[in-house]
Amino acid sequence: MLGQKFFSRTETGLLVVTLALAACGGGGGGGGNGNPPPASTYTVGGTITGLTGTGLTLTLVASTVSGPGTQTVTVAPGETSFAFPTGYALASSPADDTVYVVSVTAEPTDSTNTQNQTCIPVNAYGAVHAAANVTSIQVTCTANTSSPLQGVYRVTQGGSPQPSWFAFSTDGTYMLATIQNNSSCNENGNGVDYGSYNWNSATGVLQIQSALVYSLAPCGLTDGTGAVASTTRTLVRTGAGASAVLQFTTGNGTNVTLVPVPSSPGSIVGAFTFGPSLDQGVNIFGDDGYYVNFNPQTDAYTGETAGLEYGCYSVSGNTITTDTTSDCPGAVVTSGTAGITGAVNGGSTGTATLTFTNTDANTLSWYYTGYPQFPFTNNRFVPTSDAGCCTPVTAGATIGGSVTGLTANSTPLALQLFTVAADGTTSVQSIAVAAGASTFTFPNAIPIPASASTPTYFEVVVGGEPSGPDATCVPTNAYGQIAAAGDVTTVSVACSANTTSPLQGVYQAYSDQGGTQPIQVWLAFAKDGTYLFGTIGNNNSCLENGNGVDYGAYNWNPTTGALVFQSAAVYSLAPCGFTNASGVIDSSVTRTLTLLGADPSAGLKLVTTGGSLGTVYLLPVTPTSGTIAGAFGAGASLDQGVLIFFPVASGQSLGPYLVLNPQNDPTTNTGYVAGLEYGCYSAAAGQLTIDTTAADCPSAIFTAGAGGLSGGSPTTYAIPYSFANGGSNLTLTFTPYSFVYNALKPD
Repeated sequence: MLGQKFFSRTETGLLVVTLALAACGGGGGGGGNGNPPPASTYTVGGTITGLTGTGLTLTLVASTVSGPGTQTVTVAPGETSFAFPTGYALASSPADDTVYVVSVTAEPTDSTNTQNQTCIPVNAYGAVHAAANVTSIQVTCTANTSSPLQGVYRVTQGGSPQPSWFAFSTDGTYMLATIQNNSSCNENGNGVDYGSYNWNSATGVLQIQSALVYSLAPCGLTDGTGAVASTTRTLVRTGAGASAVLQFTTGNGTNVTLVPVPSSPGSIVGAFTFGPSLDQGVNIFGDDGYYVNFNPQTDAYTGETAGLEYGCYSVSGNTITTDTTSDCPGAVVTSGTAGITGAVNGGSTGTATLTFTNTDANTLSWYYTGYPQFPFTNNRFVPTSDAGCCTPVTAGATIGGSVTGLTANSTPLALQLFTVAADGTTSVQSIAVAAGASTFTFPNAIPIPASASTPTYFEVVVGGEPSGPDATCVPTNAYGQIAAAGDVTTVSVACSANTTSPLQGVYQAYSDQGGTQPIQVWLAFAKDGTYLFGTIGNNNSCLENGNGVDYGAYNWNPTTGALVFQSAAVYSLAPCGFTNASGVIDSSVTRTLTLLGADPSAGLKLVTTGGSLGTVYLLPVTPTSGTIAGAFGAGASLDQGVLIFFPVASGQSLGPYLVLNPQNDPTTNTGYVAGLEYGCYSAAAGQLTIDTTAADCPSAIFTAGAGGLSGGSPTTYAIPYSFANGGSNLTLTFTPYSFVYNALKPD
């Protein structure tokens, strides 16, 4: 029996062979006459041109008398031919021939892992019917860095729909189908062009890179030889959402509008394909009683022809009747047996009856009435719904850097890369860094937007500490932006052996346990063994005038109280923090940290011997119900800093805030500096107003550069904010970007 996966396209001309097989009672054994098939087998393959990237994967779905089967092959860069490894025996009758379809299921990528080639198969359907290997499939690959575009559109001019359709797929393929009834064109102007496109959504320039099928020549996009004219075409999105139209300026200067074909989820009205690509054609059931099917493939044996079928249809219950006879004015059949109606009429005009079901709102399943064993599945192919989907991709940049201290850990270090683009698109990558490694690189390159004014931001965080023995790893230079070409290699991760009892919370120092005499010193702990220390010292003998941060790994023993700051990967307070001017922690200084109550939420007592801090009481920064006041971080770690909003005092319009930022950005232009920002704020009705002007906030400090909320200079700035999860998550929107912060509560 032929499987559903093989018949995942409605227009397959191979149905003629399929129906013949069913009529002859095929489906098991060796064929219609009961004789075993010949011993010789023949492979399916063909030629490849232009392949430079890695990872091109081709998939063959075949149907034999004993059932369907699938093969895949991955083709190496530079190869010029391919063949699927398993061959097929000749059948004893045409009704039992093995029929196949070949598709591209993974596009090739370059060394930076950006999808920079589009590969298109033609002559990709057929049957094993002769005593020879099949070598007629042609796969052509072209370089492609297009903005993604998806949808099926009808051409309109002057507000009037024209008998022309464009289809675009995000893999860089397009199809143009027209009904022209022009005897100077191939197929009388009733056919298709099919190839690859490259679109820059910022400039609107549309390049038709190839026309591997050009059954409209010279009346489509090519001349009579299939060469695409090198004229300027533009395509500009107008509006937003799935209903957005495209303004298209053709090569001869004609302006037309491309309107998404009507689509009604849950019904048969709409455009349907058979996966994300167009290599198996398109079906459109219109809301006017007409349907159109365009097919890019040709196979002489099965009778498929690259062309289109345009006819009438009607629906009664769950039955569709199609008609391309004279009863349907304007009907056209140039795709042979590839059409819905042509498949059961030998490629000629006629009628067909289909039984259908809507599996869900966007899936249409049907079979030719009388042959339920051969179902077809169609996926609704809707336009890209996000108006900001299409930031041009001109190249890709990988993110990586160095790692130290991974010596003999049995469990690797887990790192994660988070990105957010101007259109809100986010991505996450995870890698494992094994013991002994000194460098790392996340495998998938980040697309580079065409405009530096809409960069993609990235951050690298520790997703899991190494163990066996335990270690704490601290990332620095771990925040930045992708706005121009060039890989990022400056992220640094320093690991040190560490088996600590975990602490969590953000604490301010007081000289008294009652919390009436605050000191401008803050200390944050995370359970992963990292700390973040910030002070406002206003001491010109220190880096950043004593207004900065130290950041590294700690080790705490709650039994003895011993607290050791093992490292300071960032030491912007030197020599007034925990380190000397070179970032080395003074080992002669001893510290004890003890609980003031049953758990850290009651506070901590820190006693420093040999250092300048002496004895202080660390009381937690706690949230104030119904306000923005509290301490927040980006995740469970401290590697992206701490944001503190202090309560607004009674009778005051502004309250203080503090940003402790441990990250520098030395190469990608964000202006981030490891340091702090101290300013003033007000918050009401979902709007946070930052005020760091001298008049309103004379004590403002800016040593974090762009790592603060003000951008590094006196300003007033409004930031929309919202809470979720009972106040545990704070979202700040810096248009067009949004960032989520988590409440850091003592634990």
